[in-house]
Amino acid sequence: MNSPDDWTFEHLPLPALLWPSRWSGVAPRPNAAFTRTFGLDLLLARRPDLGHLPDGAHVLRLGRPGAAWDWDARVCRLHLGTRPDGSRLALVVDLQAEYQDPLTGLEDRRALLLDTGETAQTQLGSLALLDVDGFKEVNDTLGHKAGDDALRALAELLAAAARSWGARAYRLGGDEFVVCAPGYLGARELGTVQAQFAEHLAAQLPGTRLRGAAPRSFSYGLAQAPQDGAALAELLRCADARLAGSKKRRRGTQAAQVARLQERPAAVLAPDGPALLWPGLSWLPLRKNA
Repeated sequence: MNSPDDWTFEHLPLPALLWPSRWSGVAPRPNAAFTRTFGLDLLLARRPDLGHLPDGAHVLRLGRPGAAWDWDARVCRLHLGTRPDGSRLALVVDLQAEYQDPLTGLEDRRALLLDTGETAQTQLGSLALLDVDGFKEVNDTLGHKAGDDALRALAELLAAAARSWGARAYRLGGDEFVVCAPGYLGARELGTVQAQFAEHLAAQLPGTRLRGAAPRSFSYGLAQAPQDGAALAELLRCADARLAGSKKRRRGTQAAQVARLQERPAAVLAPDGPALLWPGLSWLPLRKNA
């Protein structure tokens, strides 16, 4: 760092990377602000391929090179330009918070599109589309806070599971979630999370379970690449069709269980007193003054 330009780069208030030239093939040098912001473990500065991008703004997920769906990678915008001496300078803006769902902390639909778009470094292998069973009933009978708690609990389970699978979990909106994996993802993996979420609902939100019936959880549809498609839109379409079939089967099972329960007397003893079975909803305690 002998020239005034080097001193300016090192003391820029924004995180920045500097390449000797576009085709040098060497890793860029980070400035002090970059190291303070991202630390040395992010390894952004070891990616010489970023220097080959054209001048302009680029939104990318930056992390360890060669790591499929690296959980430490962050969504950033690079403002890249070529200097008169041929070296390349990139100002780096951290956008991670803008690509996260504020309720659950999972990444959102925009992050999903970024990770599966043309600039994605990893090919998509499996996609699971899922939503919470009877979520409207949870909101209507137990309140929106209970619904939010259920979404946060599912997001936490999906995030932990996805990390162990080398995958990523996203919230599309409402009670819809997506899990993407570079490899195979099947019913065994999703079934484990399904059971964990059912246990949470039964313990924390008892109004979401029918006495004697299977606890509510979530339904899902799976799609595999390339047999079900290669693009995100194709895989989502296939997974959505299978999700609809899964929900129809689960509703049929639930209805059969409710029908069997309705053959019993309408008023039965519940832990907090007499209760009425409301088909398709939950066990509702009888009001004492009724």
